[in-house]
Amino acid sequence: ISDSVTTIDGFLLDKVESTQNSIILNMNKKDTTSNFKSISLYLDGQLVSEKNYSEKIVFDNLLSNTEYTVSLKYTYTNNGAEREKEVLVNVNTLEKTIPSVAINSLLANKNEITYKFDESDIDKTKTKVTVSLYNGLNKVGELNSLEDKFTDLLSNTNYKVVLNYEYDLNDGNGKNVITEEYEIKTDEKSKPVITINSLVGSKEEINFKFDKVDSDNTIKNVYVTLYLDSNKVNSISLLEGKFEKLLSSTNYKVVLTCEYDLNDGEGIQVITQDY
Repeated sequence: ISDSVTTIDGFLLDKVESTQNSIILNMNKKDTTSNFKSISLYLDGQLVSEKNYSEKIVFDNLLSNTEYTVSLKYTYTNNGAEREKEVLVNVNTLEKTIPSVAINSLLANKNEITYKFDESDIDKTKTKVTVSLYNGLNKVGELNSLEDKFTDLLSNTNYKVVLNYEYDLNDGNGKNVITEEYEIKTDEKSKPVITINSLVGSKEEINFKFDKVDSDNTIKNVYVTLYLDSNKVNSISLLEGKFEKLLSSTNYKVVLTCEYDLNDGEGIQVITQDY
């Protein structure tokens, strides 16, 4: 803001004020012999706006942090003759504050990544926010909020969170971007554990029971298969059951097969136990 006083023959330019998007001229007329012809605003020699005389003249919708030229054209009487004059006044609009953004929290569990960013945008310059998630070079998700979460992710996997914060200071230089990148790894799922509880043979039957611990629900399929030598006799998709109508006094092999998926991108894995 400029408080300097400028005398223009029959006029007094009492005060020049500027904001981030406007220029205000306060005028006082000193006599009746001077008359304004035009009050114009220029940017780099190009006419922006033109106003009629009043005690308060406002040019608005301007660029911030930009130098404008105010042209004051008027006529006045000197020794009985009318003369014309132009006075140029350079005025700068105020600068907008560059916003800032910082990570508040970034957390991962076995299949989600939750984030929160804090921002300071005093002059409301933000135009767009994108938070993207990458697995290697592959973009696997994009959100448009400073606080949200990515879901349905792979466990035990490295990810990169990329924030792009676009803002415009309205200074004629277009949009700017703040970019921040963060590495984070999702937690690992626990492998299932299956242990023998009981395996009992009688004359024509084999009864079995297995106990499992699968806290992350990773088991997809379970098979208990009975073999005689290398020949498959039967297979049961249960952890507890029995094989019937078997040969007496015969050696059999019981094979437990457990298929599980830790959702880590490695696909189905297999546990095999022979008894």
